[in-house]
Amino acid sequence: MMNAVGLCPTCHAYYHDALDPLFFFVPSDLDFFIRFELRDRIRRQGDIAKRRVPLAHEYARYQYRQGKITDVAQGGQYTRVYLDDTPWAQSTQAPKQWHGAPLPTIRKAIGALGSPRIGRVPQDMVMKLTILRDLYYLDDEEEAERRYQLQRPSQDDDYHYQDSDEGDDDNGKEEEEEEDEDADDDDDDETEPGTKGGKRCPKWTKQEARYPKRQRQRESRFEWDLGPDATAEDAIRKFGPVLLGPGRRLK
Repeated sequence: MMNAVGLCPTCHAYYHDALDPLFFFVPSDLDFFIRFELRDRIRRQGDIAKRRVPLAHEYARYQYRQGKITDVAQGGQYTRVYLDDTPWAQSTQAPKQWHGAPLPTIRKAIGALGSPRIGRVPQDMVMKLTILRDLYYLDDEEEAERRYQLQRPSQDDDYHYQDSDEGDDDNGKEEEEEEDEDADDDDDDETEPGTKGGKRCPKWTKQEARYPKRQRQRESRFEWDLGPDATAEDAIRKFGPVLLGPGRRLK
């Protein structure tokens, strides 16, 4: 349940009303996602390739490099937005860290663009969400770039992952040598942010930066709450108390 968010009954009603959403949260740094998509379009040019979207640890790593979060942060920063007049709005304006996948939150926020309460959303956020909506959903990929006068970043732009996941079989021998060199660095105290529950993991080595797909597979070992041998009863006992609410126990 990496993306689970515990909500009180009131917030649950606010968040899940698709016809009239009253609450959503979204990554605080939407520019990162805009530039990530523009950079990914360079990778997709001329090939039939699937879109790459930022993962939770990629967003957190970017914010860490920008000095916005620490190396023990649970994830990147998110902004909470209330679309009605609620006393909570004033006390929840500061960004808050979250370890889950960012794209579902952006999708939820894009859905709120059609709300008649859109005036309560900061205008700058509305513009960036509109740009992301058009970048992701317009059939003509270049239309959004023309409409908003967007420029694709250069190849060395740090907004994007190092795309060397594929087509590197010829470097197998070199990989093994580098892996041996990096093996001695496993006990390094330096860390990268964005792991679930604030758990610390070794800082990326040069080898892992070149082959991020392998690093993502490595990190995924720490994201299982229920493994492949888990039963339905295990899931009920783990999450049942959350669904039942405080003061009630499973029989």
